[in-house]
Parts: sequence; C-alpha cells; structure tokens
Amino acid sequence: MDDGPRKDSLNRLGYGIGGGLAVGSAVWVLSGTWWWLLVFLAVGLALGLFLRSTTPGA
Repeated sequence: MDDGPRKDSLNRLGYGIGGGLAVGSAVWVLSGTWWWLLVFLAVGLALGLFLRSTTPGA
C-alpha cells in the first residue's frame, strides 16, 4: 500500500494551516490585535484545503 499521495495531501494541508498560524501570530505580536490570528488561520486553512485538493493522486 502506497501512502505517498495521502502523505503529500496532508503535508500540504499542514503547510497552509502552519503558514496561517505563523503569519497570524506575527501580525498579532506586531499589531497587538489578537483577531488577526483568527483571520490568517482561516485563510491558511482555506489555502491548505485548496492545496490538498490539487495534490496529484489525492
């Protein structure tokens, strides 16, 4: 059983969520408004889901 495509799909989802969390945290620290974290986390989740759906063989 080849788990390659599934692993790639989950990695891309993780990249989107992790990126949104990292950017949101940075903006939160720099601006002092916590809701930016939620905004970028939502954008990262959407981006991660998009990247996951475009993974070949998913």
